[in-house]
Amino acid sequence: MNPLLAASSWPPVVQTAIGAVAAIAGGAFAQWFTWQRATRLSYAAFAAEIQCVVKSSNFRLPRQTIAQGKVPPAEASFGIFEANVESLGGR
Repeated sequence: MNPLLAASSWPPVVQTAIGAVAAIAGGAFAQWFTWQRATRLSYAAFAAEIQCVVKSSNFRLPRQTIAQGKVPPAEASFGIFEANVESLGGR
């Protein structure tokens, strides 16, 4: 047997290398998981805001408002979008 391979200094080196690879892989997975969760939460918030705007902009309400002699609001408010626009890369 080769004395270099039979030396007792190899197991700690191999264990350290395996530990380092596992730590790097675990850190990468943790970052990916955090990013994935934030992305899903943003998508859910945007979907809820869109659903809210669609439901609140019923076509009967502006007609009733105009029939009463009032002017309907011209600009919609998108609070969730405005709060998260930086994370989308805008402004």
